[in-house]
Amino acid sequence: MTGYFIVQSYSFYILLAYIKVAPADAASTMGFLMVVSALSMVVAAVAIGKLADRFGRIKLFVLGSGVLAALSLFIPMLSPTVNGMIVFNVVNGLAFGMYMAVDMALITKVLPRGEDAGKDMGLINIANAAPQVAAPFIASAIVTSWGYSAMFPLCACIALGGASLVVLVKSVR
Repeated sequence: MTGYFIVQSYSFYILLAYIKVAPADAASTMGFLMVVSALSMVVAAVAIGKLADRFGRIKLFVLGSGVLAALSLFIPMLSPTVNGMIVFNVVNGLAFGMYMAVDMALITKVLPRGEDAGKDMGLINIANAAPQVAAPFIASAIVTSWGYSAMFPLCACIALGGASLVVLVKSVR
């Protein structure tokens, strides 16, 4: 979540300062990229949800989503163009959709007590919202300290680190 939202919260500025999209074209380009990302997320969420149910494996898809997200973050580094950003948004959208398809399934399987599920889900909601709140501040610090190009490998590390934590969950396959 954190790696995803750091880049997403600064997408408009990435287009202007890193990709060098003309200011007059930035809003329409951003809108198009948002649609591309959303469609990719939906496709992945539907497909991966069915696959996870069929195979009875959740952790594999959580880990896979983090690896795919990390790999997607190298696309803008290798191709800092609008086309590179389109490909990035497709692949990153697929990764995020994959994560969203299995995230709640994993969470509900590891809740300690059924009678505390409401409280626990409230905490999970905060855990999901916190990266969205913190991301612009983190992005700002990265860009100020090291520039836009540093955002991508740092977020790749965050994505891999977060996804790798699922290995610690022993009660779910």
